[in-house]
Amino acid sequence: TPFILVDCGLGVWQNYIKYIGDQLPPYLYISHNHIDHCGELPILILNGFKNSQPLKIIGHTQVIEMVQKYRLHELSYVGIDLENIAEWKTENEQSIIQIENQLTFELKQSIHSYPCYGFKLKSGDRTILGYGGDSAFDKNLYNFLNDAEILILDGRKTRNKEHASFFELNQYGKEKNRKIYVIHHDHKNLEREHEHLIYLQEGIELKIV
Repeated sequence: TPFILVDCGLGVWQNYIKYIGDQLPPYLYISHNHIDHCGELPILILNGFKNSQPLKIIGHTQVIEMVQKYRLHELSYVGIDLENIAEWKTENEQSIIQIENQLTFELKQSIHSYPCYGFKLKSGDRTILGYGGDSAFDKNLYNFLNDAEILILDGRKTRNKEHASFFELNQYGKEKNRKIYVIHHDHKNLEREHEHLIYLQEGIELKIV
């Protein structure tokens, strides 16, 4: 069973069962309240609760408050106590969430229409994973995440006020001399000539040594 699931947009639970199985990980990180990042949160919460596996849900206070108020409104409306159906973990004054075995999530806000927070996952002094969530091109965010062994950023073929372009991400990868894994919705328009980008596809497995 994986240690953590990062975001849970529509279709995630079906694919999770397909590739991993039906036992949920103990932790779930939510970057923001858009449907393609947490649309299946009610399903996962209810599934975990039904199987005596209540989720430990990690996120910035702003995000968790929005999720509880809007995404989970139906659950609270029918009398489900949101405080007891899951364990909620939010940041301290340094924007750090401490969990088990010296693992920490250090959060930083991205440039997006909804409050959205990327993170770097650290084990002691080792930065294992950097995840930007959704964001317009944001060097401050990327530099914060750049010490991660694996860096995952959001991108699009054409930039807009909420999403960076593949070209911008590739230029950043070139500047830092590193590979960047890219989450995207442009399955038919990938620009393979971007030598510093690896476009994530369904079922791809990333190795952390």
